[in-house]
Amino acid sequence: MVEKLFTPVTIGDFTVQHRIALAPLTRFRAYDTTQVPKDFVADYYAQRASCQGFLITEATSVHEDAACYEGSPGIYSEEQVIAWKEVTRRVHENGGKIFMQIWHVGRAMHSSLLNGKQTVSSSAVRSSDPVRGKYLEAMGRRESEVPRQLREDEIPGIVHQYVTAAENAIRAGFDGVEIHGANGYLVDQFLRDGVNQRTDSYGGSIEKRCKFALDVIAGIARKLGNKRIGIRFSPFGIFNSMSDSDPIALYSHLFHKLNELYPDLAYIHITDYSLNPDPQNSNDDRIGTIRKVWKGKCIMNLNRLTRQKAIEIINENKADLVSIGRDFIANPDLPRRFSNNLPLNEQDPTTFYTYDKKGYTDYPFYEYSKFEDTVEVI
Repeated sequence: MVEKLFTPVTIGDFTVQHRIALAPLTRFRAYDTTQVPKDFVADYYAQRASCQGFLITEATSVHEDAACYEGSPGIYSEEQVIAWKEVTRRVHENGGKIFMQIWHVGRAMHSSLLNGKQTVSSSAVRSSDPVRGKYLEAMGRRESEVPRQLREDEIPGIVHQYVTAAENAIRAGFDGVEIHGANGYLVDQFLRDGVNQRTDSYGGSIEKRCKFALDVIAGIARKLGNKRIGIRFSPFGIFNSMSDSDPIALYSHLFHKLNELYPDLAYIHITDYSLNPDPQNSNDDRIGTIRKVWKGKCIMNLNRLTRQKAIEIINENKADLVSIGRDFIANPDLPRRFSNNLPLNEQDPTTFYTYDKKGYTDYPFYEYSKFEDTVEVI
């Protein structure tokens, strides 16, 4: 019997051949000054589309003032759009589908990367986590700064940046976009009251703290339609000094609103590392509580997700797909390896955040020719 993990699933208006998605992974393979993806980025994504599945790109900046890392890509210039067109062409040639994850990092950057301009956020609350980046580390500037609270009249302009980025992604050939609403970046900074201390229409109550996320979805939906939009959340994540006084109430309300307003959204993507440090000892209760509220498609991303755990999540209907990061980095044919329970390549974490092909496009595929009579081909 074929496990459900290895059966087709529909996302939005398209169907992929299995339920193992490539998680969005920052990899620093764009040019620092232009945020244009390097030529070999197309090789990386094409390799991981070889099993005809669903891919989500690394977080991609909606504006030149929106990125926190040197080497991360953008989707706000024509040069960037042209470079991404080669990525989507190669992915589609291999039978895959691909969404672009789009982000604005808000306070999670440093003014030295903004030509001295102050960082922005929902509120003037400094992160206790250091700002990351090779130049910042070299200059000894890693301490986070107090961001400037965005004025209410500025927020529609930020929403417009997301909308323009989404339109550019479609022009570049992407099948849709995933809004980055997780991990302490700008959407998350509006959602959670550990950062959002506003008293206007974008802060205070749960309903008001959800407004920015809903505005971004609404703006993009008017241009792309609902079925080309996914959004990622980390309800219990602590990365970038994030917290909320009642995350179950917050995300239950938000998911109810998404059911009401966008029932045919392509998916929501829930990531949770804080509750799952040990893949054999995950705490699914709180995630399960809010996941049940959402009636549409769900992608689940857990820390160090094993083949067996992925099978269980899908069989128990806890999610429609799972997204996997590090093992997909090291195994471009990961879905086929999982399907046939084959050994995995060992990861090389020292190359996760470097800037060239090593540890990016040079991981080998399994030598399936040795087992032609027994290997299932996804």
